[in-house]
Amino acid sequence: MNADKVSLTKTDHLEKMLPDAIERFMNWLEQYGLEGYDLYDLWATGYGKWAKGLYHKRKAFGAPFVIPVFLADFLWPGVRRIVAAKKRYATSDAHFAKAYLFLYELTDKQEYLKKAIKIADEMLTYASDGYSGPCWGYPFDWQTNRGLWPKGIPFITSTPYVYHVFTKLYDVTKVEKFHDVARGIAAFAQFDLNKTLLPNGTTASSYSPLDNTSVVNANAYRAELLVDSAIRFDNKEQLAEAEETIR
Repeated sequence: MNADKVSLTKTDHLEKMLPDAIERFMNWLEQYGLEGYDLYDLWATGYGKWAKGLYHKRKAFGAPFVIPVFLADFLWPGVRRIVAAKKRYATSDAHFAKAYLFLYELTDKQEYLKKAIKIADEMLTYASDGYSGPCWGYPFDWQTNRGLWPKGIPFITSTPYVYHVFTKLYDVTKVEKFHDVARGIAAFAQFDLNKTLLPNGTTASSYSPLDNTSVVNANAYRAELLVDSAIRFDNKEQLAEAEETIR
């Protein structure tokens, strides 16, 4: 058997496996639900936040107190089912919604579109309030080396995933309300983050509205979202912001 035939045989096998794998995963998802656990659940407990905060302030003194959390996470990860409740996460929901939209495009089955819209509507119910547009963070307190960020504080690393759900929903359905949500999300990225002037004359935007960090992935997320929004909605100000972030 030559290489071309082997390649075709493997491709045929994968094409037969894929629909079954997708169906089995969706059956599992229907049973398990969209709520789940997170890597940071142990660190979001009262003890976890205290220990991590102490470690960030005084590493040598705090190290013995964070070791038990590391060990529990490594040796007994299922303990998070005891110390934490399942929650909804914007990034997870966004991935599920996009997956359903791709399945709808492939199959033209309305059930997939309905599932995607349902998840999108539910994401709006737990968006953070008080900003220029809808935005999302973590459903738990996050202790960092810059202090405690309370749950619900929106992050530019989470919000773009939801933005792309709503732009995709518009592209698929042409329903204007989905574009309106996306436009609002882009307003958060444009107006609600803090800027830091860097020594080389450029500026960096923050991770959240609470900090003044200069983190590469946060700026990459912001630039990508603003470029897409600038093109989609013909917004020259957002394009200028994106170019500044890229620089």
